[in-house]
Amino acid sequence: MCPEYPGPETPDCDTPTNRRAERTRRRCGDDDRPSMVVVDAVAAATGRDPTDLPPLHRSIDTDALDALTTDDGTTLAVSFSYAGTDVLLGSDGVVDVSTE
Repeated sequence: MCPEYPGPETPDCDTPTNRRAERTRRRCGDDDRPSMVVVDAVAAATGRDPTDLPPLHRSIDTDALDALTTDDGTTLAVSFSYAGTDVLLGSDGVVDVSTE
């Protein structure tokens, strides 16, 4: 039985079809840089230390990412892949990370 996918019908724990998707959500605080929240959320979702992840700037322009969050009522979102996850950051400061 796989610890991440319990059940008697899981013969091979290393096959991607036997892993269930995980979702992690974080919200940027007033003093948080969204790029740093993304790294922390991906680390939490993958069970890795943030320092073990590849540099975020290799996946997306971090200055643009940090400028995305607004308080003016504009609704924007950006999605991208990073460190084997799918990341969605909204202009409201909510970061959703999905793993498969």
